[in-house]
Amino acid sequence: MAERQVTHKSDIYRRVKTTKFGDELFHLLEGSKVLNYDGQAQQDDPYTALHLGLSEKLTASCCIDAYVTSTYGVFDRLGYPFQAGFLWRGCRNDGIEDYPFGKPRKVLVFKQRRVRAFDRGLYISALILNHFGHTLTEGLSSLYPLLLWKNQGFDLSKITIVIPFAFRNEIRKLAELLAIPEESFVFPEDESQFLYFKALYIPDPTMVNRRFVSPMHSSIVNAYFTLLNANEDSRPVGIRSFTGSTKVYISRSALVSPSSRNYSEEKQLEQLLQARGWAIFHPQDYSLKEQLAVYRGSQFLCGIDGSAFHALFGLKRITAKIILLTESEFLDKVSPSWNYILQFNSQGVDWLSLCCFVRKGLSLLLDQSSYQSNLILAERIDELAEFNCAEPKN
Repeated sequence: MAERQVTHKSDIYRRVKTTKFGDELFHLLEGSKVLNYDGQAQQDDPYTALHLGLSEKLTASCCIDAYVTSTYGVFDRLGYPFQAGFLWRGCRNDGIEDYPFGKPRKVLVFKQRRVRAFDRGLYISALILNHFGHTLTEGLSSLYPLLLWKNQGFDLSKITIVIPFAFRNEIRKLAELLAIPEESFVFPEDESQFLYFKALYIPDPTMVNRRFVSPMHSSIVNAYFTLLNANEDSRPVGIRSFTGSTKVYISRSALVSPSSRNYSEEKQLEQLLQARGWAIFHPQDYSLKEQLAVYRGSQFLCGIDGSAFHALFGLKRITAKIILLTESEFLDKVSPSWNYILQFNSQGVDWLSLCCFVRKGLSLLLDQSSYQSNLILAERIDELAEFNCAEPKN
């Protein structure tokens, strides 16, 4: 792992050195290696992650004299933020930088507060384990060192894992996943306390929404699935019968709490596709192992863009062609749909999109300028599969 070391905001350049991931950095964190701050300068800003994420190297920022408070993020002794300590989702369509849990802003100098001091620690900027899609994307992008080290047999209870105050209620889930005590995690107890670190290591993201997906991210999702399979019974509960087919439509119609990408006429589309030999697959009724087995054995996968497609990160090789049903404004690179294309391209997937929906409120409607009915859409989907002809990638 390459280690990028950050000084104070008044000197916003990083010192960089290369270490071996899974060994050197872990032993630095557990205290059996001496801290070394030598290295090459690099700009401390979120766009640095664009270059790091596109490489096949896993990197970490090392923030020197770092402070963690109940305010989201990581700060220097003067209260200036370290960019690496904030979850970033690129730019929205209005051009504004998207920081969902808090923007990097200066905070009040740390006076008259209780302090807990640590020599070093590992900071998890986004502990997201309560949403399938966000977990497999930006959640794992933040906590991947713990997953890889756990699968390599390292004792994670020997290191200090730092969690933002906002995610303190998620600690139990992560502790159970990693099979380590909850006491291994630290966070500020309240607004009157802050944590101080001589060196705070922050994993650089392997994906940023709307911006990039690293070629390494798929292996990280595989490490997560390995832990899940080891901890959970793989037998599904209330499983539905599934008749296999080389043409699989991934359905959202049976979701209990559909998101804003809900298409009210999806069941009719499914019936039309079934009549053309497509199997309708409801992934929420199957274990992860079974989902991946279905996807692995398919020649074509089709569906409305949604979290189920992120499970494909768990396949080392994808032979199926993907037909993604998206909104008509899909070509806009700030659209949520763009994240799936970034994923498919990082995995070398053969994909094409059908821009067939427009959004009305929280629902999707057929774009009448392109597809006047579900019948026309179903015929187009099956035509693409039948003749194996791809439209140009956008």
